[in-house]
Amino acid sequence: MSDLKLEETAVDEFADIRPYEGKEFTDALARLLANKNLVTVFRRQAWPAFPEFFAPVVDTLCHWYLKFLVKGVKTSDELHALILERLISLVVKGTMSELTSEGSENLEAGKHYLFISNHRDIAMDPVVADYMLLKRGFPSFQTAFGDNLLTSREVSDAIRINKAFIVQRGLEPLAQLKSSMTLSKYIRETIYHKDSVWIAQREGRAKDGDDKTNPAIIKMFALCNRQTGLTFSEYINSLNIIPVAVSYEFDPCDRLKAREAARRMEKSLKGEVYEKRKNEDFISIVLGIQNKKGRVHIAFGKPLCREEWKNAKEVAQAIDDFVLTHYKLWPCNYLAYDIMNNTDKYVKQYTKEYRDKFMARFRRIPQTTLPYLLGAYAKPVENAELYTE
Repeated sequence: MSDLKLEETAVDEFADIRPYEGKEFTDALARLLANKNLVTVFRRQAWPAFPEFFAPVVDTLCHWYLKFLVKGVKTSDELHALILERLISLVVKGTMSELTSEGSENLEAGKHYLFISNHRDIAMDPVVADYMLLKRGFPSFQTAFGDNLLTSREVSDAIRINKAFIVQRGLEPLAQLKSSMTLSKYIRETIYHKDSVWIAQREGRAKDGDDKTNPAIIKMFALCNRQTGLTFSEYINSLNIIPVAVSYEFDPCDRLKAREAARRMEKSLKGEVYEKRKNEDFISIVLGIQNKKGRVHIAFGKPLCREEWKNAKEVAQAIDDFVLTHYKLWPCNYLAYDIMNNTDKYVKQYTKEYRDKFMARFRRIPQTTLPYLLGAYAKPVENAELYTE
């Protein structure tokens, strides 16, 4: 009886951030299946070339198929595995010319990890990592999502039934500290007793192509350390941190990111603050799933473990050391570097045909925006050069 009471208390403590469970889950799934927009998105992803004239009939068939597909699904674990196996495979085949990975041999079956990844795409970064691990026999992990993405009931439902937990942001200082403490404890309890966890190396995507870990993320992990009786170094080692580098040949949201960067600079020069448009992040989620990505590579590191970690900054640097040296450089990265630096240093890494085809993607981009776009593609080469030097 006492064990049950403790379990109920823990669930209540994390109710605002954890994935949906029980009736919460089944109710949210029913709401999503009744959503016509969701069905349309699925149809367009599965059959992008299908004539819109037949859309009403095909959408009805898709609705029946989705209901049949999730029949009997009762938990976020079951749904997440199903989505990765059936639906995400369609995204991979439809938007990636090649998907490769390395480093999964560093992971042990039955062990839980804290995956800390560079962040380029809102939805696809964790999905690609989870998909590749599932193919290699590892269970799916829980994913961290910022509450800024919860723009509607539908989006919130889709995220929280899909084995995701919420990172609350933008609160008043005391409320933010309390929220961070709860998040820290939730991550610890999940890794120690239930699942692996994926979280981005910093808040927000690296829109300029510069993948750097924010030490504040590491400090958040350690907030609940006093309850464990471990030293900082012992606690960091106990989380089994795995650095992850996700590399897209073509960023599916590169144009949106470049436009935002240009507008932010324009506003800044005027002494104004850039504000995102309504549903801007949701649009990024959809485009990130639907748009072409070319070749995609994901690299998993070894668990970070040192006898002595001096501070959070040192842990963040260790993550950066892996990500910046294992980010897969594509011909477009070298091409963008040469254009931005007016050089032919890496001309052997790409052909004229590749250059023409890549630049044709941006023929409608304003000249004032193009440097932000090419700069984001060039930055990984600049970072790699720093480590080579």
